[in-house]
Amino acid sequence: DLRRLLGDPACPGALALVGPAGAGKSALVHRVGLDLDAAGIRRLTVPLSPHSAHGYLSAFRPALFAALGVSRSAPDAIKAAALGAAFPAEDAPYLPLFGGLLACALPETPEVRALTPKDRKDVLFAMAQRLLLGLASGGPYVLALDGLENADVASLELLEGLLQATADLPLKILASFREGAPERPASLFLPDRTFRVEPLGPDEIRDFLVHAAGAAPPPEAFLEFLGKKTGGNPKFLEQILRAMEDQGLLAPGPSGLLEVDEDRLARARFPDTLEGMLLSRADALPEAQRHLLKTASIERVRSAS
Repeated sequence: DLRRLLGDPACPGALALVGPAGAGKSALVHRVGLDLDAAGIRRLTVPLSPHSAHGYLSAFRPALFAALGVSRSAPDAIKAAALGAAFPAEDAPYLPLFGGLLACALPETPEVRALTPKDRKDVLFAMAQRLLLGLASGGPYVLALDGLENADVASLELLEGLLQATADLPLKILASFREGAPERPASLFLPDRTFRVEPLGPDEIRDFLVHAAGAAPPPEAFLEFLGKKTGGNPKFLEQILRAMEDQGLLAPGPSGLLEVDEDRLARARFPDTLEGMLLSRADALPEAQRHLLKTASIERVRSAS
């Protein structure tokens, strides 16, 4: 249904997913993205972390690069040329406003120096909005902002203006945010276009095991264990099942499907939180992979700042 709503030009341009931490919002955004890919609908997913709140327009930087058709690591000359090609000649004096956003050295012009701080922001936002709307110039385009509660204030302000401008355009916004997030993210989306994501219940955990994890129909005691341990958190469920496979607690049975060793499971110990489970699995990696994971984490923090 979400894929249909996002792909239908007649539907409103903004949808939101809200739910408690670990309810599976990010997983749903990912699955919707794959459905959009299969339907030939262009999209970009921007995952936002707590570090994103300390950046400036962090929710939209990846989309701005996508709109320009350049990468963050492209030489300054390439970025400058892409900017020049994206705007009419009368806007050229104001292109240096994008310098900080694009990590590009663009000398300030007299026109930019003459702007007040408020005018600088207003002009930049207006130009950025035009760039973002251009993503849908070739047909429907979905921009998914995952974890909107982590967005910086400027991103939320730009998003508010963008939502007003996309009402009749094929640029769609899909946002997910945590229940209990600051009021402003929730206030940007109409109640009838806000969908609640609940944690997995016993039947959904059973379906996940059988249809996604390749397990045999599980015993009730195993379902009860998984429900209590994970709280219905899809990510936690996925991680604990991987840990069980690593430890041989979940292994192919005579049918070839995964079966749980209930005797060993009763003696097994697992972390009580998703964070603890992820750290436990990371600690078990070889040294080279742990170093690569740490480096990737540092680079993600840098890219959000």
